Amino acid sequence: MAEVLVFVHYFRLGTQIADVLATFDYATDFPETAENLISSISEQTRLIILDLDDPHVMTTDFVAQIRSKSSELPIAGFMAQIRKGDHDKAKTAGCHWIFTRSSFVQNLKSLLSLGLPELE
Repeated sequence: MAEVLVFVHYFRLGTQIADVLATFDYATDFPETAENLISSISEQTRLIILDLDDPHVMTTDFVAQIRSKSSELPIAGFMAQIRKGDHDKAKTAGCHWIFTRSSFVQNLKSLLSLGLPELE
């Protein structure tokens, strides 16, 4: 089972994220659909990474569905531009961290260097 689930449809960014996660020895999976991501969440999952610009993520209660599977699971998201309304919506739904797409890989490195919380 993957420790990190990544819902990103940009090949280049997905590759960069996978490289960072491999550096920190995290098993990673890239579910193709939102339904696959939800069904992939397990006790081993320690982080979910979401493209918050994806229409399916922001136009549905997708983050709330993740929360229904685990209220403690950290969620990191990114947007091309952080707009207050979308930022507030994602935070309210349960995203822990929201970054710009251009800074996400560097912020992910910083986040992982601090260590992910252990889930109980």
